[in-house]
Amino acid sequence: MTLQQLRQVQQIAATHSLSAAARALEMAQPNLSRSLKELEKELGVPLFRRTARGMELTAAGSQFLRYAAGILTQMEELQSLYAPQPEGFRLRITVPRATYIADAFAAMLADCPAPMNVQYREAGLADALQDAASGESELSIIRYQDIYQSWVDTQLAQNGLQSRVLRQYRMCLLMSERHPLAGLADIPYHLLGQYPQILHGDVQLPVLEPEQRARAAELRVGESRIYVYDRGSQFALLRQVPGSYMWVSPLPAAELARQQLVQKPCAEAGLNRDAAIWPAAAELSDNARRFLACVRQAEALW
Repeated sequence: MTLQQLRQVQQIAATHSLSAAARALEMAQPNLSRSLKELEKELGVPLFRRTARGMELTAAGSQFLRYAAGILTQMEELQSLYAPQPEGFRLRITVPRATYIADAFAAMLADCPAPMNVQYREAGLADALQDAASGESELSIIRYQDIYQSWVDTQLAQNGLQSRVLRQYRMCLLMSERHPLAGLADIPYHLLGQYPQILHGDVQLPVLEPEQRARAAELRVGESRIYVYDRGSQFALLRQVPGSYMWVSPLPAAELARQQLVQKPCAEAGLNRDAAIWPAAAELSDNARRFLACVRQAEALW
């Protein structure tokens, strides 16, 4: 049984005629008839019967056609997935969940010519590093606290990656306008212990040295945690779950107003970095450079 025979059965069923099917398939009718007989012999059942209305499917033929149609559809999808893409705007990137980066990406695409073939993946530190090292993404942006700097440097060296710091900042606390702590100018860590924290559940953090682990442990407060895997759901949770909060990079005032949220500083928060990474042996494409320029522009506006 071959894909060609599946297509032949599909065409005969559609036209109800061996001659019409042969013309559509651009083959001689005797060859089509012989191929059908060979298939029916292999299967051990007739697929068609000749009637006054032409070639009609048998019960076995109808069942065969349902499976054949599914196989042919999947084959077409597979060929389409890996077919050469037309020239146009092409880019594969992996980035952290950050509104300013998402806005920069959208602004860039708004001015890009068609056709486009882009991949935009939001992922944690470990996955973003892996994507850059494996070539799954031509450019990644990683986000990490300063306590992970030595681990990041080791990973970059081992995987032959270079980096460029795009932004340094302290994470803010994002919460509802009605949060009990929303009125404070600066929120100390110890006050967060009684409130539920929202975190991204698929973010895997690297293993730290003992001294670094102790420092990280000091930064964990409270027992109530809500793990999310979709960035879009976090705003609804912050608005509706009483007392919930989340550590985020600074958001623009317009976004805060739209989501009915506030962001508050915490002087005890550590330093965070967003850095672009890509293979040291490779040159960034013009499209990747354009994306980084948009990110830097967006960061400056915020």
